Amino acid sequence: MNQSKIEVVADAMAEAYRNGGTVAELDEALLPKNWQEAFQVQDALDERLGFEVAGWKIGCTSRAQMQEFEMDHPPFFGRQYRNFTQHSPSRFRMADFRHAPLIEGEFALRLGHDLPPREQAYSEAEVRDAVTDVVMVIDVVDTRWSTHPFELNMFLGNANNANAGVFE
Repeated sequence: MNQSKIEVVADAMAEAYRNGGTVAELDEALLPKNWQEAFQVQDALDERLGFEVAGWKIGCTSRAQMQEFEMDHPPFFGRQYRNFTQHSPSRFRMADFRHAPLIEGEFALRLGHDLPPREQAYSEAEVRDAVTDVVMVIDVVDTRWSTHPFELNMFLGNANNANAGVFE
């Protein structure tokens, strides 16, 4: 995906975040077609928004869900922004969502220290040692695309932060 296409898609996504709407229909040739393009759009979107990242979302982590997507790893990864994160007790307005919200009970891991990017994968023991808390949270799935989140392919979902709506 060339840089100008990434910019067009990221600009449209950023506008939808800012105005609470959805992305207007884009030419099919502009849409991400693979993992690299999806994450290039997600990174460009993040640069445009400048929102504080509260955490990271990994979606479809069960073996059954990964098999459904014919993957050997979770198919969705995205940022959770602080301004879309609330603390219990929360109140969400239906008007804040673009689609009928999908409410999912999730587990969140709170880390006591960062695990910065590196060439070598972190071992299970290193990750376990970094975790200080396991917290029950609510993920309200939504997307800035005009299509319902469950009708999107994984590349469009990942371009929009793994269909991150709001998080409590």
